[in-house]
Amino acid sequence: MRSQSTDLDVFDQIFRQHHLKDVALAAPRTSRYVVDAGANVGYSTMLLASLWQDRSIVVALEPDEGNMEVGCGGGRGTKRGQTGGGAQGL
Repeated sequence: MRSQSTDLDVFDQIFRQHHLKDVALAAPRTSRYVVDAGANVGYSTMLLASLWQDRSIVVALEPDEGNMEVGCGGGRGTKRGQTGGGAQGL
């Protein structure tokens, strides 16, 4: 996590306050793709990938290169920014 950023707040919202819980529970698990638009550093992408596991491809869309650099190492050593666990940063 980066100091002087919203990273900790976003982490807290997703994993401690469970802001995505209702959305994640209501969404069909039969979708081929799950898109996290505005993925920030990818915390919600990780959550969605853990919920959909191998049933779907979870794609992170994030226009800020700094966020993507933190989230998936800028795609270094990975194919097309794939982060693992079924999540992909494009």
